[in-house]
Amino acid sequence: MQSLKDVLVPGKSMKTITLDFEACSLKSSTLISRWKIKLALPLLALLMAFVEPNAARAANQTKANNNTALQTGSSWTSGTAPGSTGNAIWNGTVTTAADCTNTLGATVTWGGIIISNPAAPVSINGSTTLTLNNGISLASATENLILNCGTISVASNKT
Repeated sequence: MQSLKDVLVPGKSMKTITLDFEACSLKSSTLISRWKIKLALPLLALLMAFVEPNAARAANQTKANNNTALQTGSSWTSGTAPGSTGNAIWNGTVTTAADCTNTLGATVTWGGIIISNPAAPVSINGSTTLTLNNGISLASATENLILNCGTISVASNKT
C-alpha cells in the first residue's frame, strides 16, 4: 500500500490519502482518469450555472409596463433584456401610454421587434445603435412603431 503523500511530496508534511493499488484491479492511469471525471463534474455544473441564465436571452422578451431604459433587464417582464436572437415584444402588458415611449441608452442587438397591442404607439429613442437580426413585425399591431435611434440596422423581415 502506498500513500499519495509519499508519491507526491516525499518528506513533506501534508494530509495523507491512502490508495491501495494492490487491491484495485484498475490501472493507475484509469484511476487518474476517474479522478479527473469526478473533478470535472462539479466544474461542469458550475459552468452550466453561468450558461443557463444566458439561455433566457435567446427567448422573446415582453416589455414591462414601465419606461425603464430598454437595455436593462428591469425594462422587461422576465427581468432579462432581449438578446441577439430574441424578440422585443410590446403587447397588452404595456397599459400606460407614457410607458410606450422608451429610451435606448446603450447599443443593443435584438432578434427583432414585435408590436402587438400596447396602449399607445411605441417610440424607441436614443443616440445609440439598435441592430435587429430578424427584423420588425407589425403584422398584428394595433399601434405604430416610431424608431428615433442614432443608427438602426435591420437585417430582414419587415412585415
